[in-house]
Amino acid sequence: MLEEAEKLPQVYDEDCPKLTPEQLAEFRPVNYATMEERLKAMRRAADIRYQEPVLAVFGK
Repeated sequence: MLEEAEKLPQVYDEDCPKLTPEQLAEFRPVNYATMEERLKAMRRAADIRYQEPVLAVFGK
């Protein structure tokens, strides 16, 4: 079934035009903002986790 679908031509129309490489580059996952927020939170957590032992050693 997939093999048959691969052989079909791609059809573009007014509702689904062919996109330029520039337009394709603008696409982001729907949850992109959430992904960025999660990454920032993970980085903050890593910073805190690695800073605690250093602060304990230097007594700050």
